[in-house]
Amino acid sequence: MKTAFLYALVVLVGTIIGLFVVSFVIEAIWPVRFVSERLGEIIGRVAWFLAFVAFVVGWIRQANRKRAKPSLSGPPSKPKNLQPIDYSKLSGIYDDHPKP
Repeated sequence: MKTAFLYALVVLVGTIIGLFVVSFVIEAIWPVRFVSERLGEIIGRVAWFLAFVAFVVGWIRQANRKRAKPSLSGPPSKPKNLQPIDYSKLSGIYDDHPKP
């Protein structure tokens, strides 16, 4: 969720700054005069829409990343050398006094 909010914030701020810069460049090149209130409304709507799209994309990416991450427990590994235990020899192994 944190990634999605970060994507949305970056896109929102970047879109607002970028569109204001583009509007000033358009005014400098062509003799067009924008109404500042209408321009702010349009830039705001575009920025919020792109921020929402970035939020959804970030949310989906984070969910896919969590699903693809292998679990730490995982399936237990099987021992390689499995042989039957001879219980008759166990008493001799763990005795303090070895048999002659």
